[in-house]
Amino acid sequence: MLTLRKYFGTIRNALYEEQLANDLGSIETAVNGIERDVTNHKRTDNAHTSSQIAHGGGLTVYEEIEIAKARIRNLILNADGTNIKEVVDARVDDDGFVYPVLKERLDADKGEIKTQLEANKNQLAEMYKTVELITNSQDALSYLNNVEAMTTFKAREEALFWPQSANINELTNEIYVASQENEGTELRI
Repeated sequence: MLTLRKYFGTIRNALYEEQLANDLGSIETAVNGIERDVTNHKRTDNAHTSSQIAHGGGLTVYEEIEIAKARIRNLILNADGTNIKEVVDARVDDDGFVYPVLKERLDADKGEIKTQLEANKNQLAEMYKTVELITNSQDALSYLNNVEAMTTFKAREEALFWPQSANINELTNEIYVASQENEGTELRI
């Protein structure tokens, strides 16, 4: 720990100047040591920028600061007495981008939703097709009557086994048949 002399004699003499020079040298050495330590820290893996420090919500400290700055800038620039501050603040999206008017922000958000829906358009079309088939059927029996039979199974006395259910795996083009034989259930492909 560095201890500096704080009180000197009032007469300027060689002893006074030597003590003053020693204290200033100690201060210079300490300041240079601190500067060297900071410079070395910046060069090591221990140094971190605000963009490297994670913060709540998955954002970095840098992103949080930029979003807050954008919101404040937006509020200050639009403080003309005619705007409701919450509406003005709503112009800033979750990435910190400031839209000139709220409608543009809402339109951008709506566009993102439409893009996501378009990506799932084929899947939705298939679901609508199935729902339409079921809805347009007067009852479950008429729906089944419109479905083409893929295969038939012998049942009861004439059959060697009694089929209980059948499922089709379209990915592998396999049919799985569960049947009861003797005292258990077997599954065949």
